[in-house]
Amino acid sequence: MINILPIDDRKEIKKEYFRRFIAVSLVLLGATFAMAIVMLLPTVLFLSDYEQNYKDQLAYTSSKLADAGLSEIKPFVDELNRKTKILTDTNGFQSTSRVAGEILSLGGPGVAISSFSMRVDGKKELVSVSGQSATRKNLLDFLDNLKKCKALPLNGCVPFESIVSPVSNILKDKDISFSITMEISSSNPK
Repeated sequence: MINILPIDDRKEIKKEYFRRFIAVSLVLLGATFAMAIVMLLPTVLFLSDYEQNYKDQLAYTSSKLADAGLSEIKPFVDELNRKTKILTDTNGFQSTSRVAGEILSLGGPGVAISSFSMRVDGKKELVSVSGQSATRKNLLDFLDNLKKCKALPLNGCVPFESIVSPVSNILKDKDISFSITMEISSSNPK
């Protein structure tokens, strides 16, 4: 089909088409923006009210704490701070969670550890573990794993200096209640 319009009129039609396209696009964009504002307005109002309520509660609580007489609570808080400092100040001793995790990972099947305690006796770190073993073989495997860790502390194992397992641990064949005490070597602190 042949276009018989003059070239200037064709250019004017293209410009008019472009102007209308821009106008419709801007109207749709503006309508979308207005709709988004209307949709988000309840959320903004709710959150601003929530923030104001939170600030009011905080101010009320602060005023009540000031009136409550903190001198009664201060000794208790100081005692908790002292105990927390003891727990966080390791002075080169092994991390309790690392030691517990290592011992639990060495337990193997058939060995259930029910009690774990770690204490510092002078410059020695003592670990006590007790639990149940399904069979004597499971308990002996657990002890062997602990002894391997003692022999190869460079493999990421906790460096045990001594492992004490009473003979009473291996007297029974099945359903054995055991207790093991270990001393952690101080040569590899951290």
